[in-house]
Amino acid sequence: MSKDGLPASSIIILSAGAADFMAQASNSAPIAGALGAAAAAVGVAAEGVRRRQQEQAANSLAFASSLSGLEEEEVVSRLLGTPGGTELLSICLNGAARSVDRRKLRVLGASLAAGSIQSDDALLDEDLYLSQVVADLEAPHLALLDLLNEPHPELAGTKNMQAAGRLRSRVNPPVLARQLIATLERHGLIYGWSRESYSMLHKSTRAVIGVNLEKDPVMWSITEFGEFVLARFLEVDPELS
Repeated sequence: MSKDGLPASSIIILSAGAADFMAQASNSAPIAGALGAAAAAVGVAAEGVRRRQQEQAANSLAFASSLSGLEEEEVVSRLLGTPGGTELLSICLNGAARSVDRRKLRVLGASLAAGSIQSDDALLDEDLYLSQVVADLEAPHLALLDLLNEPHPELAGTKNMQAAGRLRSRVNPPVLARQLIATLERHGLIYGWSRESYSMLHKSTRAVIGVNLEKDPVMWSITEFGEFVLARFLEVDPELS
C-alpha cells in the first residue's frame, strides 16, 4: 500500500497513464502547436520587459550624466569605486527599471549624479537613504503627498490636514489608500493626528481647522521630510507637478 492508501500497483498504473497522456499530448500537433506559440509569446514578452527596463534605467543614468557633467561610463565607474556608491547605483537603477514615472527616474538620476561627484561618505549615506525612499514611491503616493502639501486657507504657514476619507477619494480604487498611506507613514513622509494629539492644539486653532474627529478619527499631515522629498520631485521637473 502507498501512503495515500492506494495499492502500489495502482500508483504504477496511474503514473504510466500520465506518461502516456503526456506522450500523446507532445505528439498531438494542435497541442504542441499551442504550447510552442505560448512559449514563443512568453519569450517575446520577456525580451520586451527586459528591453523596457534597460531603457528606463538608461534614462535615469543619462539624466545623472547631464547633471554631473560626466559621461555615463564615468558616473558608473565612480560609483562602483566605493561600497556605498555601488549600493546607490543598484538601488537607483533597479528603482528606475521598475518605474514608469518620469519624475522618479529623474530624482533617482539626481541621486546618482550627487553620489558620483562627492567624496563625503556622510553625504553619500544621505543620498543612499533618500534613494531607498524614492525607489518605494510611485505616482499615487506623490498624489497624496501633493494633497497634504496644500497650504491651509486660514492658518498661515500651516499645511492642510486631510481625513483618510478624502485621501481615499484621490485613489482609484479607493481601497488602495490604506497601503499607500502605510508606505508614506513608514518612510516618515506623513504622520497621523489621533484624538489625543489633536486635542493638544490650542482651542482657537482647532476651531479654524474644524476637524470632526468623531467622524474622522485620524487626520493626516505631511512631515518636513515629506515636503523635502516632494520638493525633490518638483525640482527635477516642475511641469510634471
